[in-house]
Amino acid sequence: MKKLVTVGEKYYNGYELLMCLEKGNFINAEAGFRERFKIIFIEEGGGILRIEDRRHLFFAPTIFCFNENDYYQLENESGLKIETLWFHPQIINNTFDFNKVRQSDTELMGTEVQDAFWLDVFTRRQKGFNYQLNVGPSTAKRVKNLFKSIEIELLEQNDIHWPCRSRTFLIELLFLLARIASEPDTPESITISIDSGDIGDILIYLYSNYMNRITIDDLTERFHINRTTLNKLFNRVTGMPVMKYVIKLRLYLASQMLNDTLLPVQEVISRTGFNDPTHFGREFKKNYGYSPTEYRNKNCWMLR
Repeated sequence: MKKLVTVGEKYYNGYELLMCLEKGNFINAEAGFRERFKIIFIEEGGGILRIEDRRHLFFAPTIFCFNENDYYQLENESGLKIETLWFHPQIINNTFDFNKVRQSDTELMGTEVQDAFWLDVFTRRQKGFNYQLNVGPSTAKRVKNLFKSIEIELLEQNDIHWPCRSRTFLIELLFLLARIASEPDTPESITISIDSGDIGDILIYLYSNYMNRITIDDLTERFHINRTTLNKLFNRVTGMPVMKYVIKLRLYLASQMLNDTLLPVQEVISRTGFNDPTHFGREFKKNYGYSPTEYRNKNCWMLR
């Protein structure tokens, strides 16, 4: 199994930093099990990930935060481009191991309390948090830049400060993840609590093509399934008919853009597959309780 460390070469020859980064197109469930925390940044593509007894439908951009005990299986995927960062909690504080980082604040001392806070998404998960942090395009860009900064330090090791600098970029990344996780209005991830049966591929198709015209006839022809069976399966798995699900998906993605960008509302409408601004506004307010502009003014971090 891959040794999940970065070894000093130019400076501190032979020194092992308990952190490493890898790019690829496959989610490796085995690497780091019982050994590392993991941050998996889904940059492109989507799929279905089974975590314990639940299936999580995901699509880029999104982030999974796994601790050393989490185990998962990739059941379905399409066009994945991912970056994975493995690290030991000792990187954050040299007194930490997997037991100590889970101690209560009263058992920790001095800076350990604050350092443990950065790891809450791995060790002290709040009720309802299911490993996944959905992000909008601007936040995804910030995450990508931090991954790139860490990659440069680990690979190039340009001076004696590369271990410390890598650590500071990791702390910046953890600070950002903590902020995302604490947002009360962060849209929830899509969880499939029962077997998705034959519609796993259809769900991924919808996530890949939500911006285009989608009809029941197109789906039945593409996936060789009749209309009745299609709607029956969708109702069983998602609790709603196909086209209602498509509208909910488009509204959810629009809310992400309003949360995380200053793109004109008209552009948000067109990029999420809506053709009629009036229909979009009516549906958005029905689902979120605010008009698109009101929602942005209330939630967009770029306006704070």
